[in-house]
Amino acid sequence: MVINAYIWEVKTFWTAVSKLIKNRNCISWLDWQVKGEQFLEISDDCPYCTSPTLDKKEVIKLVSKVYDKTVIKNFNVIVEALQNLGEYFSENANQTLKSITEKQTALEDSEMNYIVVVKQQIDDLLLKLRALKSISPLSFSEDERAEEKLKGLIINIDLFDRFKSEKTNEVITSLNDSLNTVLEKVGLLQGEINKQKGLVKKLIQKYGERINSFLTNAGYKYTVEISNEESKDYKLLLRHVESSEKINKGDQFLSFGERNAFSLVLFMYEVLYKKPDLIVLDDPISSFDKNKKYAIMHMLFRGKSEDCLLNKTVLMLTHDLDPVIDTVKVLKEFGNLSESKFLTTKDGILNETDIKKHNLMSFAQICNKMIKSNEDELIKLIYLRRHYEIIDDLGNEYEVLSNLFHKRNKEDCTDHRREIGNDALNEQDFDSGQNKIKEKIPTFNYQVSLSNIRNQGFLKNLFDSAQNNYTKLNLFRLLYDENIDQVPSVLRKFINETYHIENELICQLDPNEYDLIPHFIIDECNNYVSQ
Repeated sequence: MVINAYIWEVKTFWTAVSKLIKNRNCISWLDWQVKGEQFLEISDDCPYCTSPTLDKKEVIKLVSKVYDKTVIKNFNVIVEALQNLGEYFSENANQTLKSITEKQTALEDSEMNYIVVVKQQIDDLLLKLRALKSISPLSFSEDERAEEKLKGLIINIDLFDRFKSEKTNEVITSLNDSLNTVLEKVGLLQGEINKQKGLVKKLIQKYGERINSFLTNAGYKYTVEISNEESKDYKLLLRHVESSEKINKGDQFLSFGERNAFSLVLFMYEVLYKKPDLIVLDDPISSFDKNKKYAIMHMLFRGKSEDCLLNKTVLMLTHDLDPVIDTVKVLKEFGNLSESKFLTTKDGILNETDIKKHNLMSFAQICNKMIKSNEDELIKLIYLRRHYEIIDDLGNEYEVLSNLFHKRNKEDCTDHRREIGNDALNEQDFDSGQNKIKEKIPTFNYQVSLSNIRNQGFLKNLFDSAQNNYTKLNLFRLLYDENIDQVPSVLRKFINETYHIENELICQLDPNEYDLIPHFIIDECNNYVSQ
């Protein structure tokens, strides 16, 4: 009777476990079960719930002997694959795998081997498909024939018997048909590949010295060399300046930025060879640091016109102001040869504004221009404070303005130059600072300006009537000064960095004339103010 009871208990247990393993969440349960088993020799109670386990120990131990969580995890992957991709398996494979997944006992060696073969065929087929997906002119090495390369990509479905279904056949046949179409014209393809090789060889031979000069100027410690010059094929090799060994495959040694810079230079020489009517450069140098930007611009546009893009029709789109400063303000070679436009889009409408030499100003110049304008006095005071920041003149006048924008009464003004606790701004320094401000803005009165800054209605009207988004952003910061933490963090960071000096550029565009603030930032500000 005891033996029969034990057998019945084991059968009941395995029935429960077989249901569990068909659930993907059972992996954690199995892990939990196995980890708890090590405590069975220490105590007769469950380590998790402390209930008695004396009469269940043998059954519990069977779990880790029969089931392995890694196997179960892979098992569930097979079940999911059959559910989602069953139409790509052959009918025989579907039936066999289904019978394996429905077993309630441990797998036999033959069944495990069957699954291993399925996995291997999956891996092999994926390698074939990935090779097809990545095929491009770059896929053909210097010594490789196009016909051999393409024939090697054809998929023999007979080698993948586990996947010989109607659906898989349809996909593979379509791919092979496309390859065969290309193979019919393989002679033309090989010819174009050879032309491209020859072109690059000629370009490297002709411009190798200038390319190496560019690599040196940009700080890249490589030189280019051409090998096998007498053979029909060529090899473009790199050599590190600190090594005598040549590098066959540069992409394994060059960084992403180095490859981009090298490709840009080779592109320029290809352009010089083909002589197109229009050359488009889409943000070519924004990702480079300053010395490399200058080296690339020098390579692209400075020198004899037959050796670079000077005097060619080039459309360069960029987020970077540096090349605009170079072409409009600094480099004499461009003279009247180039035009720069500032592009903005709003509500689906594209606008462009000319950028001339006088539009590129230092921020100190921009501040002085606004102080002398007809803007409201409060806006002038904002720019005056920025002016003192940018020239690092943090004297009494700056302290007065800082206290004003922190909305402090005269008697509560502090001096950040002094230690906390003894940081009151004395009356003499206050009067000195106020007089200095009056030299720039004669009508300035601290108390009147303080009343305006504290007046939410006044600030809101000024915000609504502001002529540009840069001014709006600074007024928004004043409106929400005490509640700025309520503004979302990304918006708050943008506002704070615009409110304080965060710009190291010598020259920039005047934010009062160019729409430099992203529209989504202003839209968010408008939403807050309207609420």
